[in-house]
Amino acid sequence: MNGSSNQATVLHLPDPAICRASRVTKGVADCLVEKSFLCSYALSYGNNTLCMYPLVERIIANTLAEKSDAQPTRPNPSIASSSVPGRGMACRETLCSL
Repeated sequence: MNGSSNQATVLHLPDPAICRASRVTKGVADCLVEKSFLCSYALSYGNNTLCMYPLVERIIANTLAEKSDAQPTRPNPSIASSSVPGRGMACRETLCSL
């Protein structure tokens, strides 16, 4: 019997292929990795996990780039509605009530 088939995959964090984070402020970010407790740079803070990795700005940039590639850009409804004379406020009120 081969013991390697029963072994769990070991995550080595931080890993640019896995790490994702959203900015809280410059140099501080929320860790978006599901098993962040495996990372030595993860700091639990309330219900969140902060990423304390020294190169966290790179992780944030990679996360933002990945999101912009995955999501098509949509027009900003407040800009589109304000370009119609007399309808800007009504359109914004409708969007806010959704």
